[in-house]
Amino acid sequence: MEGNMRLLIMVLIFNSLLFNQLFAQMVPRPSIPFKVPENKLDYSNTQNWYAYGKTNSLEKFIPSDLSELNQEIKKASVFYVHPTTYWGADWNPKKKSIPQERVKNLLIINQAAAFSACCQVFAPHYRQANLYSFWDIQGDGGKALRVAYQDIKDAFEEFIKINGDNPFILAGHSQGTALLRSLILEFENKKNFRDKLIAAYLVGFNIKEDQFKNIQSCESTNDTGCYISWNTTMENTKPLFSDDGLACHNPLSWGDGKKITPFDNSNGSMPFGSYLYSNLIEEKNRQLIKVSGSTECKSGNLFILNSTLKEFPDRQMNLHSYDYAIFFKSILVNALARVSEFHK
Repeated sequence: MEGNMRLLIMVLIFNSLLFNQLFAQMVPRPSIPFKVPENKLDYSNTQNWYAYGKTNSLEKFIPSDLSELNQEIKKASVFYVHPTTYWGADWNPKKKSIPQERVKNLLIINQAAAFSACCQVFAPHYRQANLYSFWDIQGDGGKALRVAYQDIKDAFEEFIKINGDNPFILAGHSQGTALLRSLILEFENKKNFRDKLIAAYLVGFNIKEDQFKNIQSCESTNDTGCYISWNTTMENTKPLFSDDGLACHNPLSWGDGKKITPFDNSNGSMPFGSYLYSNLIEEKNRQLIKVSGSTECKSGNLFILNSTLKEFPDRQMNLHSYDYAIFFKSILVNALARVSEFHK
């Protein structure tokens, strides 16, 4: 684990300047020096999971017009890791201060629920690193990320026990993807891991085209045992990540990301306020919308072309908050396709 975390820290150091600098100035540095948290989480306790298969099913959050796609018998599971939602006084939040409602009401529902048609969803609580950690990788921020990774590794090992022989999808966003990247680097040499992996949706972070030795990039809609990654941004805006060799998959086509693909091929977007600033749209109002424009992968980023995306309030900056929401139904349908292909 230490070797892979060192690799993660090195990559984060290299890419720390890629985060939006204006946003960096808005993030307060934790006021308390780093201390290893004492509140280690026991993942055999279902209270330490936002979603725990049938126990906390997310099916009710699938918009009504997608209900016909819901598989009654789940043939797979998904291990989902949420993005950063904490920027308080500590480097890792104390258990009582974890912003659980923000995670549950925005991220679990608007991101993880996209996999609830195909899969039993498992989403652990974890002592996430403070958002500021990404600007202090060599110091206390790096230590905070190690705490977060150890939690995710512990949760995943418990998930493997629970899941038995079922195949699984890995899904994350932002910090969640950064931690899943380290998890894959640690586990990819294990045949049992590779044999059960349907796909890894590594969204909202800098994933390289040659990131892994044994897990390849998905090349088509139905590929399995591979990974998918994208970072969404409006045209004529500065991307969140801009280093060379970034993987970019287009969730409207799941094929050649460099080909311009119109939203005509999209199956619907889920509008909601940014998870950093806004509250959840009420469950009863969860309706998919159609958006205009097109998409194209350029320089490792997924650009939205010729579209206002007026339904997404933070669109003037970048679309990091909406990496899942803009392509909600497309992700849902694609996950179903990959699960079906895996079982052939």
